[in-house]
Amino acid sequence: LGQEARRAAAMSAVVAAIPAVQEAMARGDRDALMALFGAGFAALKSDYGVDQFQFHTPPAISYLRVHQPKKFGDDLSGFRKTVVAANQDRKPIVGLEGGVAGLGIRGVVPVALTGRHLGSVEFGLTFGQPFFDEFKRTRGVDVAFHLSANSGFKLFGGTLDGRSFFDPADYRSARDGGFVIHQGKLGSMPVAALLGPIKDFSGNAIGAVEIVMDNSEYVSSLDRARQFAIGMALLGIGIAAAAGLL
Repeated sequence: LGQEARRAAAMSAVVAAIPAVQEAMARGDRDALMALFGAGFAALKSDYGVDQFQFHTPPAISYLRVHQPKKFGDDLSGFRKTVVAANQDRKPIVGLEGGVAGLGIRGVVPVALTGRHLGSVEFGLTFGQPFFDEFKRTRGVDVAFHLSANSGFKLFGGTLDGRSFFDPADYRSARDGGFVIHQGKLGSMPVAALLGPIKDFSGNAIGAVEIVMDNSEYVSSLDRARQFAIGMALLGIGIAAAAGLL
């Protein structure tokens, strides 16, 4: 998540440094910004997992959603703390945070012109099924995110096809900061499963993440060690019996 958030911030930083962007925000020219980026958003979404691309004015007023240009002017300060912090501290802010369109991996960067702070630009990357599919593809590890909802949990996304090695009590323990480890089988493959907490940018516990890895090598090593120990024990009994007989 941290790696993806830094990627989002890097994309935002490139846009914030473009003189045409700075000038358009300085004169309040929303159409100019849309002309720069509107045509290319579809490729950003399909090729790079960009769900949101937007500009804000201080403290956190939506100025332009490139992904939804007809909706703007709403005040996000009540729930978009990354945007508030970027405009308040005037420095890049990254993190996982909910928004109008749901959870996203955010990278928010201030926009300025000749020292005058104008607002911020944000890229929000996919935090949904495509994120989990890519995680498994690149790392060979299964993952599932269980989102805290009312008094229970619901599956937000993952690659375990709805299966889990943990119960609701384990989810609550992980959400509250604990880590739980179980061993089991995924089909015929021995696995080790780790459950741990997920927090958003504001530090709020929002759920638990389940990581499931192939444990075959460890199980095989354990079996070999067990067989070796049994063999050594039998050899020792044999030697003792022979010595006793002699």
